[in-house]
Amino acid sequence: MIQRFIRKKHFKKIINQLRGAKKLRNNGDPYFVLNKINDLTNISLGIDENDFPKSLVGSHFSNAEIVLRQNILINFTKFTPIMMQSIGSSKSLSLPIPPSWVDHFMLSGIKCSPKICKILLYLNAIKKIANGIYKFMNFSIQKNNPNYPGFPYVVFTGLLQNNLPQYDREKETRDI
Repeated sequence: MIQRFIRKKHFKKIINQLRGAKKLRNNGDPYFVLNKINDLTNISLGIDENDFPKSLVGSHFSNAEIVLRQNILINFTKFTPIMMQSIGSSKSLSLPIPPSWVDHFMLSGIKCSPKICKILLYLNAIKKIANGIYKFMNFSIQKNNPNYPGFPYVVFTGLLQNNLPQYDREKETRDI
């Protein structure tokens, strides 16, 4: 019964996505979603350079907004089907995107829910912060415990090719 419900929901998403593609094709703009995502690369997030702490981004505070924008756009491979489903079902778009992008979508004719988008953006930020804290704790525990029982190998990070021994066919020189 649960499997049937999941399958039904999945097919409904696919049908709405295809309806969205059909609507865009009938309107004469099949690349509407891709063009809107491409436009997002040039739309400011509405963040000033002073909003980024210098201790966090260092001397690259002028590029911090670009890096943040790229970080958000990395997930847009997942967002394009959701946008097509929103167009196909005529429901409001709910994505973790900044308010300036929500305004851009609304001006383009895509229905968006600004409150839900803001909540999802905050939840996404909290998730990334928690993931960063987890990784920091995990790496700090590993660094403070140099004994790795049961592991017959060691990983050297940051080695260049000229730091490694050369391979000679006549004799094996792959050990350090």
